[in-house]
Amino acid sequence: MSGRPAIPEPAHRRARGALAALHHMRPRSWPVVAGHLLAGAAAAASPEILLERAPWILAAAVFWSVGLNGGTLALNSAVDRDEGDVGYLDAPPPVPRGLAVFGVSIMVAALALSYMAARAGYVGELFPLLLGGSLILSILYSVPPIRLKARAGYDMAVNCAGYGGITFLAGAAATTQPLDVAVLWAGTGFAFLFASVYPLTQIYQMEEDARQGVRTLAVRLGRRGSLLLATVAAASALTCLALGIMARHPQTPLWAVLPLVLPVTLWMRVLLPHLVSGGMACDKKTMYAGLRAWAVTDLVAALALMPGLMSAVA
Repeated sequence: MSGRPAIPEPAHRRARGALAALHHMRPRSWPVVAGHLLAGAAAAASPEILLERAPWILAAAVFWSVGLNGGTLALNSAVDRDEGDVGYLDAPPPVPRGLAVFGVSIMVAALALSYMAARAGYVGELFPLLLGGSLILSILYSVPPIRLKARAGYDMAVNCAGYGGITFLAGAAATTQPLDVAVLWAGTGFAFLFASVYPLTQIYQMEEDARQGVRTLAVRLGRRGSLLLATVAAASALTCLALGIMARHPQTPLWAVLPLVLPVTLWMRVLLPHLVSGGMACDKKTMYAGLRAWAVTDLVAALALMPGLMSAVA
């Protein structure tokens, strides 16, 4: 008999019912998703418009991060029934009865609210269309028999489109401003950038995924292949962001892209050491380092793309 003290079970691991459902919505992810949507809003609208429409832009961020994203994660938990750590939730509690229905219901509620807001002119008409398309992608991603999550390549494509590109464009649509070339380049860049984050969310779960027979992209590519993909995707993403910033500031394109030096440096620090070492030390901490680099990239892109801001500073 071991003399070591027993490790106490996390309090949330004992959660049941509604509290367990809330944990499976992974509230720690909500600020990340909301921040990315707000970056899209800042990239599309001037400071004056952002202040004028702030309540409804913030409401759109709640619809998207809590309703769509939280519902998606709850649905995903209901299908996967993971017992090990997952993104934004360590030692998940047992899946409560009806979690899948609950997840879909709050996604539909978010869609209905966004549709009403668009009809009233509070958000752009494109916003509920983007949310509805993402809702469909969420179901196709998680639910058998299609379950794109278990199909290598498709899993990453859905996340790049949904979390990376569409969320950013939804933020721009929430402002009621048109999606111009600069915003479209940036949205494309963030779709590529999620191809850098996504392998990091899977590498530390490779063993459990393989044991469950889930052939994710990371399982197929292995650690080094996944990190190589992430590095190439980051380079492509930052190139697209640079093109978007230059489109926003055609008079001073080279000066305008200088703020990208910071995210470039951060992504190199996250990815290159693991790529060189073969990725054996790539764990959940690496994923969170990638998410911090993502947040900085969001902030830099928002400030560099915001109409009128850079000109005022210059």
